[in-house]
Amino acid sequence: MSNYLLEYREAIGSGEIIAGAELITELDNLIADMRNPRYIYDTTDAETRIDFMENCIRLTKSPFYGKPMKLMKWQKAFIEVVYSFKFADKTYIDPSGFERHIDRFQKIVLLIGRKNAKSETCSGLTLTESIVGNEGADLVCSSNDDSQASILYDAIDTMRLMIDPNQQDTRKNQRCIRILATNSKIFKLSDRTRNKEGRNIDFAVVDEVHEMKTNIILKSIEQSQSLKDNPKLIIITTEGFVVDGALDEILRDCRRVIHGEDTGVAAERLLPWLYTQDSEQEVWADERSWQKSNPSLGTVKKWDYLRTQIDMARKSKSNRIFVLSKDFNFKQNSVQAWLGVEDYKYEAVYDLETFRNALCLGAVDLSETTDMTSAKILICKKGMKTKYIHSHYWIPESKLENSDDTEAGAKYKEWAKQGLLTICDGNDIDLTLVADWFFQLYKEYGFRLYKCGYDVRFSKEFLRRMEEYGFESELVLQNKLTLSNAMKLCEADLKARNVNYNQNEIDAWCFGNAAMEMESRKHPDKEIVPAALLYYHIDDPTIETPVELTDEQINEQILAKLRMNGVVNSDPGVVERLDRYMQDKSVVIPVEKKKDGSFSARSGVLSREEMQLISSYVDAKIRSIGREILDGKIAANPYEKGNEEACTYCAYKKVCGFDGSIPGYEKRQLEDLDKQALMQRMQKTVEA
Repeated sequence: MSNYLLEYREAIGSGEIIAGAELITELDNLIADMRNPRYIYDTTDAETRIDFMENCIRLTKSPFYGKPMKLMKWQKAFIEVVYSFKFADKTYIDPSGFERHIDRFQKIVLLIGRKNAKSETCSGLTLTESIVGNEGADLVCSSNDDSQASILYDAIDTMRLMIDPNQQDTRKNQRCIRILATNSKIFKLSDRTRNKEGRNIDFAVVDEVHEMKTNIILKSIEQSQSLKDNPKLIIITTEGFVVDGALDEILRDCRRVIHGEDTGVAAERLLPWLYTQDSEQEVWADERSWQKSNPSLGTVKKWDYLRTQIDMARKSKSNRIFVLSKDFNFKQNSVQAWLGVEDYKYEAVYDLETFRNALCLGAVDLSETTDMTSAKILICKKGMKTKYIHSHYWIPESKLENSDDTEAGAKYKEWAKQGLLTICDGNDIDLTLVADWFFQLYKEYGFRLYKCGYDVRFSKEFLRRMEEYGFESELVLQNKLTLSNAMKLCEADLKARNVNYNQNEIDAWCFGNAAMEMESRKHPDKEIVPAALLYYHIDDPTIETPVELTDEQINEQILAKLRMNGVVNSDPGVVERLDRYMQDKSVVIPVEKKKDGSFSARSGVLSREEMQLISSYVDAKIRSIGREILDGKIAANPYEKGNEEACTYCAYKKVCGFDGSIPGYEKRQLEDLDKQALMQRMQKTVEA
């Protein structure tokens, strides 16, 4: 019997396959663990799944649609490791009554560049598990949103129909895919799914975790697996742009495992499988290194495609950000203007004790209600370029109650537990607490505050308390004149690794937010123009036909039923981005072209100026309606136009006091206006 782990490592060692240092280190760790008496390395379960995938599963993506799933070396090694490591001294009784050794790995993380068949691999593995795995299992394919979860789920369903075209052994309903022989069920789970905690999940695949700001879905799945003897949670993703999101925490755990920094119970059951580069420089200098993040390069992912992406990335900052993140797994900010993640996230810590009795500068950013208040001291050691920063933050309790405390990385409660943040009772921040913080540093460490910079806003109580302590404060206005040069110096120091902020998570989060703010201010002239106003079908269409249709014909009919109504910006560039495959007639938007390339009369298109006018009109109506509500105008005032009326689809029809049969109750009669008249009417409203 083959040992795909050893074969894969040998291929890397010989130079046949190029791999990054993180993957090589983990493979070496795993090979060493094969000799550990704590584990049994039994490939039987893995071989069963690999054989089924190669002999029964068919691919669902062009240009390989319908072809057998012939697994590459990395896929075989990956699947083998997932299923082959077992605890020597831990067993369970499976549903068939057999005693089996418990698998070592419960949580598996596959970080891999896009277009490397990750979704196909995990879709095929999920279907395989439902057929050859334990009976009565609940399996889940999941993602941050419903559409992404559907990609996995639909691929599984397509693979199912290729195996069982007459649906004799499998079924699909609105809830799940069911395997009749094993009574296993495959569900789709996303952030929109209700009752996430209500299932007992045996096997789960979670895709595109890089988009998740929180770990709610992952935690829900892990909790649902707590009663299972041998659960699996497989996380597949590329890198992304969300700072301090769910993926950042996962990868920190992975890297601690790889480097032997965490040997705890949870670490032992975590399998990191990371396809990463060793440096950004090698991406630009050596195309052979691209295989480190793209193990399917040359087989599934095309060299020419990636060369084209790299060429575009050399010429465009926005392309460079996307390519580095999605193709090479380098963490990126959503913008990389002022600072990149690599500019401020680096390993540098210090002990406050080493600066006892030091002279320092202070600074505060004060608020009373909604925003965080921050205070910092800056310490410089004689003869050293490094600037040492110590910070603390305050936030009112109401901020936590009225917002998602993990949104956008602002994990206020977690930061409070770490001692980085103080949560103040009520709706306000007692700014005297900020002055108390400076005095406490003086008492504990002898820090001598030379001066403390402050902004004029909300400073009265703070200044009074600072004066009581004998601290001198100096007004620093927050404007372009005072901040521009300071921001440039800060940028230079951070990029040169001359700032040590003791890895304060809130500081890092603020750096990321500042980068985005700087980018938006850089382009104040940029205008946001609506691309389209469309009505989207929320129901799944049903295709009824007396004859058997091909998959392509079915898709065509589904798209025809899903075609949206509304209006589209007539700019050709906008239309192209809304439907990149459009030729004469779009299958998704209400647009079609004549032979000369112009839009037909049946097209729902408006000029850029008309789209902008509609947007301004909507803003004006929202303000107008808001004023009416504040003035107490809440009477029912439905419209009527021909056979159409507002009451037809109103959810409150049965409890509404409006009765057209009573004198005095009349519906508004809407005029049937042409396009020009409508635009003129909107313009008058906007101008008024």
